[in-house]
Amino acid sequence: PPRAFAYYEVKIKNWYVEGGSYDILIAASSRDIRLSDSIEIAAGDPIPFKVTPDTLIMDLLKLPKAAELIKPFMEAAAGHLSANAESNELGDATKAMRESMIMGLPLHGIRSWIGDTFTDEAMWQIINTLNQEE
Repeated sequence: PPRAFAYYEVKIKNWYVEGGSYDILIAASSRDIRLSDSIEIAAGDPIPFKVTPDTLIMDLLKLPKAAELIKPFMEAAAGHLSANAESNELGDATKAMRESMIMGLPLHGIRSWIGDTFTDEAMWQIINTLNQEE
């Protein structure tokens, strides 16, 4: 039964089963697998996604309106990184590294790159706007 593949998801305060293919292995040890089979579990309702100050930029940008809302702050962060590194001389690898650094930041982390431009009020306005759309 699908319930056997459930885990407790604190976001919904209930048990949750992720859909997908699961391998079932019966073994005497991890090196001695004697039987195996796969089971396909239908996907259930997705877990509601709520934006928080700790939401990573890469996850935030998966939301339709997020890019538009955080674009000015992302540009300021990228500009800050360019100003502090001789990016024009370091090439594409540096640009990719900068982008990766920004994508891995939590939303509140933008403040560390651009300071007072990204206020708590601006951050919470973005969070509230995105959470209302869900």
